[in-house]
Amino acid sequence: MYAVDSIRRFLFQTFFPLAMQVIVDGRRVLKLKLGKRQALLEPYESFDDWQEIIIQYGYIVLFASVFPLGPILSWLANEIKRHHDLFKLKYVSQHPIPRKVLGPWTSILHTITLMAVLTNSAIVSISSDQLSATGLFPTVFNNEIDDLGATFLPGMGKWGIAICFLLEHVLGRAVLLIWHVVPSIPESVKNGLAP
Repeated sequence: MYAVDSIRRFLFQTFFPLAMQVIVDGRRVLKLKLGKRQALLEPYESFDDWQEIIIQYGYIVLFASVFPLGPILSWLANEIKRHHDLFKLKYVSQHPIPRKVLGPWTSILHTITLMAVLTNSAIVSISSDQLSATGLFPTVFNNEIDDLGATFLPGMGKWGIAICFLLEHVLGRAVLLIWHVVPSIPESVKNGLAP
């Protein structure tokens, strides 16, 4: 689904607008110098790019325990997307105006991160065999793994839920600690020393 959406974005954000420029204005727009061509192009809209990044981040962190290769595949997709964005900024839209803040995207990223703690805790402790395979809780999990993953021993389901809540609280506290300890703006940037 993500790959189809990436192809759709390429077609509607880059290929079709560039084709319309060539059809309407002919090839003369592409032959203009950069400054004149930039003045004739549509203004850059960052919403779609930020939305794509946030959706990709959500896919990676919400389902990291189900598909651990997700970050690697996302990195590969971002390498392709980087070339697509360079092409779009050169031929389809004006250069963006630099901005200092993410605005509402920051709260969305924080919400997705906290939701990821919940989903991954539930997936690891209840619906997968990852926690039972570690052997940390031999009195809670059945050693036989069926199509649905590991099962709880009779009468031990409440301990499985307790493990889920414990895992969720530990990971949630770790996330909050990282947000508190790691500054959102590095000291070198605040002091103007960043390269």
